Amino acid sequence: MSMYTNRRGTGCCGSSTPRIRMLTFPDGSQIGVTGLDQIFEDVYRERKAPDTETATEIVDRLSVKNYIAPTARKRYEDLLLKEYRKFYQSTITEEGKAAKKETSKSEKK
Repeated sequence: MSMYTNRRGTGCCGSSTPRIRMLTFPDGSQIGVTGLDQIFEDVYRERKAPDTETATEIVDRLSVKNYIAPTARKRYEDLLLKEYRKFYQSTITEEGKAAKKETSKSEKK
C-alpha cells in the first residue's frame, strides 16, 4: 500500500476510485483487479473464514467489476483463497495487538 492510499484503497484526498491490485498467479502471469481490498474487508467483517466457499464468494463479488473468464475461475479461487488467508491472519494479528494494548491501558488505571 502506498503512502497515498489508505486501507480502503482511496487516495489521500478521499477519492472514491478503488485502487488496482496486481495479482500474480503461480505460473508468473499477472492481472490487475479493482475492488479486491474492499471485498476482503467486507468478507472479513461478515466473519467469513478463509475456505473454499468464501473463495468462491470472493470471486463472485470480484467478477461484478472485473471480467473473469469462466475457464479461469478455479485459478482465481485458488489464488484469492491464499490472498484472503494472508489478509485474514494479518487482520486478526492487528486486532489482537490492539486489544492487548487496550487491556494493558485499562489495567494500569
